[in-house]
Amino acid sequence: MPKITALKEGISFATLDFDDILHIGQKERGNHLVINDKEIAKRHATLRLLNNRYYIIDRGAPKGIFLDDKRVKAKKIVDGELYQLSPRFSIEIEMETLTSTLDDELAEEDEFSTIIPVHNAHLVVVEGPMLGRKFQLDQDLIIIGRHKCSDILLQDDDPEIEAGYSRQHVEIHKQDEEFILEVLSENGIVMEGMKYDEGYEYCLKHNNAFTIGSITFRFENPQKVLS
Repeated sequence: MPKITALKEGISFATLDFDDILHIGQKERGNHLVINDKEIAKRHATLRLLNNRYYIIDRGAPKGIFLDDKRVKAKKIVDGELYQLSPRFSIEIEMETLTSTLDDELAEEDEFSTIIPVHNAHLVVVEGPMLGRKFQLDQDLIIIGRHKCSDILLQDDDPEIEAGYSRQHVEIHKQDEEFILEVLSENGIVMEGMKYDEGYEYCLKHNNAFTIGSITFRFENPQKVLS
């Protein structure tokens, strides 16, 4: 089980163990480690177990997450790493050794996008300004939002509609062979005529469609159809 030590100006003030997921941010609701500082976003970072590997994920915080002065978007965690969340706050992570041959093979890989095998599942835009565009779900975690660090960037010519997009609106993460959609935005999504708010999770099935603002995505997973 990993252990996280939170530091303020280099001095430890909290220690937490976690299993599958740990959220860090300024907002008390929904975060496991709360840091009350104006430099910390409401939801700043997430530590998450995905397919037997632990990742740290930038949740689109304006100040970002840095490791050795390099901004991190999403990265496999290595034991003993110290991540800077703001000028005053940082976290140090201790990892248990994961006895995985695949982990050993990937030990030298840093970039999240380079270590995930490609598969056939994808999203296609069936309505809205990005009509016809297709996005491969070729990572263990895909972020959809208006922040420039998002994997799928939400844009609209209408500024009022675009204002309704959150920096990180939805995430889709792969767990085993399933794709789980989680709503991250207070503005929610619409699926099958129903509105779903922040925190909603759903296991996507072939041909499911969901709408964010003016954009409707359809989830397609040909492998499930053929199996």
